Amino acid sequence: MSPTFETLGVAADFVDALARDGITEPFPIQALTIPDALAGRDLCGKAKTGSGKTLAFGLPLLERIGRAEPKTPRALVLTPTRELANQVKNVLAPLGKVRGVRVSAVYGGASMDRQITALRKGVDAVVGTPGRLIDLLERRELSLRAVEILVVDEADRMADLGFMPQVQKLLHRIESEHQTMLFSATLDGGVRQLVNRYMHDPVKHEVESPEATVDEMTHRFLHVHQMDKVKVAAAISRGVAAAWSARSSSCGPSAAPTALSLSFAVRVCAPGPSTAISGRARASGLWPTSPVESSPFSLPPTSQRAAFTSTTSTWSSTTTRPKTRRRTCTGRVARRVPARPASR
Repeated sequence: MSPTFETLGVAADFVDALARDGITEPFPIQALTIPDALAGRDLCGKAKTGSGKTLAFGLPLLERIGRAEPKTPRALVLTPTRELANQVKNVLAPLGKVRGVRVSAVYGGASMDRQITALRKGVDAVVGTPGRLIDLLERRELSLRAVEILVVDEADRMADLGFMPQVQKLLHRIESEHQTMLFSATLDGGVRQLVNRYMHDPVKHEVESPEATVDEMTHRFLHVHQMDKVKVAAAISRGVAAAWSARSSSCGPSAAPTALSLSFAVRVCAPGPSTAISGRARASGLWPTSPVESSPFSLPPTSQRAAFTSTTSTWSSTTTRPKTRRRTCTGRVARRVPARPASR
């Protein structure tokens, strides 16, 4: 019998709120971590992005924290990016309304005045990036003396982006006894140091997923002239379609090509060494030197050449620019007068 949110110990009002959104069965990482999180234990959750970690720490957080005073939140969630901070806030804020728990996100690139105004009114749970949180601390618009629950989300990305010094600076500022929950795709390197230094006898849970995550996919970006976007997109789509039709029997549904957009974040097979791609393109890193290492699927060299010939032909047009009419030294446009035919 598979577990439910009720059997995991989640309160009935939260279970009803989740059911209204169509969420009735917990994901594996949620089933493993929620009981220990509700018990107040420090824990490490090893799971990939998109595995349901937000509710894994969010539900216990919303149940356990109390009412906060102005500028003094009871829960702090650290995220590496503003996009993830907004995502976590958008998940927790509607659930927080069930019990009147106020959730707010703070991050760089947005108005600090609005964030300060929200903190002065009182926020129970703050979701934010390390840099903006430090800025608010230095302005004395935020205090961590009453934090009861600390969450470090996607700690491996924190380490990859070089945020570990800022994270450690924030952890040093937490004065009260608190529960720490850390979630990461890996638990080595800088993440392991964080666990050993700042967590107390943490329980560790791990969920392995056979599916590739966004971070594991290969992305190629083509920098082309604005007038060539449609031609290059059409050429790439023909190559992807050819690859999919040739390899669908062996790759399966998971290898289906993704939709194209004019930003050219396209998942395609990379050309091999025999493909006529210019040296400038290879030197820039837009194309890998080996089609096997980073391609989601590959084709024989002859098929690769056929699929990418039109793409290669449009590459040289990236350096072309629309011709402009010559101007005289006075600034007026000089007209080109066609030559008169010779008189007979």
